[in-house]
Amino acid sequence: MVFSLAYFSLYGQVVHEPKIFIAPIEGFGREADNDYIYKRLTYEVILQYHTVVKSRYDCNYIFKGTVELASGVSEEGSVEQVVIQTDTNNPVPESPVPPISNGFGRREFFSMTNGDKLYFFDSSGTDNTALKPAAKETAETDAQGKKEGYYFKLEMIDSNSEEVISRQNFIFITTNASVDKLISTAVYNLFNDIPDVPSMRRDSRDRWLYLEASALWAPRMYYGGYDSIGYLGFGAKFEAEFHFIKFMSVGAGVQVTWEQIDDDTADFLLEAPLSLKYFLKLGENYTLEPYAGAAFNYSIMSKIQPSMFSWFAGVQFGIKDKKEIGILVFDARFAMDFANSAILDKSIEYQRYCLQVGVGYKFGFFQRRDKVK
Repeated sequence: MVFSLAYFSLYGQVVHEPKIFIAPIEGFGREADNDYIYKRLTYEVILQYHTVVKSRYDCNYIFKGTVELASGVSEEGSVEQVVIQTDTNNPVPESPVPPISNGFGRREFFSMTNGDKLYFFDSSGTDNTALKPAAKETAETDAQGKKEGYYFKLEMIDSNSEEVISRQNFIFITTNASVDKLISTAVYNLFNDIPDVPSMRRDSRDRWLYLEASALWAPRMYYGGYDSIGYLGFGAKFEAEFHFIKFMSVGAGVQVTWEQIDDDTADFLLEAPLSLKYFLKLGENYTLEPYAGAAFNYSIMSKIQPSMFSWFAGVQFGIKDKKEIGILVFDARFAMDFANSAILDKSIEYQRYCLQVGVGYKFGFFQRRDKVK
């Protein structure tokens, strides 16, 4: 149980600081630009005091970046069209904020939105009369030396629900210092959009009903008219558990085990256990359920006549999974028959001591309304 607790502890991780997985940049951008943006995203997440993880299965949120040609903006994204305005009036204010800086080899544009369209105006006012889709000015240089823009979309996705929580986007020509500032602002805005209450299922330890499936190892000890130990008892258990109050539940189910007494005598035994369990929460991730009950026993192959009833006591340890679907459980049980069992063709009676170890999973249904502290 201690080994399993250490090995499976990731199932129960509940992290207060969000962990971010940055997916490789997708789309039609140049490889050098994609690599540059990916490294800059990683740098910005760390710089803003958040944790970057290497696997999407260990994260709380996924940052998914996509680079497209600006001509593709009309098909998807929050901005449906990017054009140079045809109005002959120059809408650029005399002192825009942030300020426009034109210099040698540098020419900036002033942008403004109108409905679902984004317009760019030449800060010099010389080209504002020409209708020209921004997609015609791509980052690839043609024979006339013109450049085309790229559209970058950054989405923050909840790793549990796989829903897009927030989205940021901007258009760039080349990856330079101006893009660094845009990425920094986009990352900052995404973190501000993280909900106060994580978008995930509530505590999987607070459900009304659980359905369990477990694999069993069930060694038996026989004494009396027949003395032997059977180590080859394996089986499976299916159980329903109803939590009628917060700290107590009743369980009922069936289990089938292979019981081999000697080389000549073996049988499948069907058991129908009924148990009463006391439910304890340990910390934020674990459960402990001591229990006791009785079981009805039946021989499937009719080679063994088991005691019709037996009693048992045990304890079940659980680790809730990260996605709050259910609980991974480890079970240890001791059982003893109320009466003697018998081998029918040998007329031998004996008493059984039954040990049982199980590993399984309990799926939880119907969240309780009790407040979880």
